[in-house]
Amino acid sequence: MTCSIGIALAPDHAKDDDVLMRHADLALYAAKESGRSTYRFYLPEMRLEVERRHMLMADLHEALLKSQFELHCQPIVQLDDDGLAGFEALIR
Repeated sequence: MTCSIGIALAPDHAKDDDVLMRHADLALYAAKESGRSTYRFYLPEMRLEVERRHMLMADLHEALLKSQFELHCQPIVQLDDDGLAGFEALIR
């Protein structure tokens, strides 16, 4: 059994208890991402990273709705005899 801990301190990280809990939760996710069985203090960069990821997901969703992706097939060539080993599907 392991334990990961996210730490946010009042009033340094937030004055509102709901915001403080969200910041502690972000710190907990950071602790889990770094291999578990550890702890992390909240850093403002953690919130910025979540916002960046959220914006990226929204942009990808919008591009999907607007059919802005194209499928491309790229051959995979065997180096020993220049034969085709298969194809790689790429979305751009």
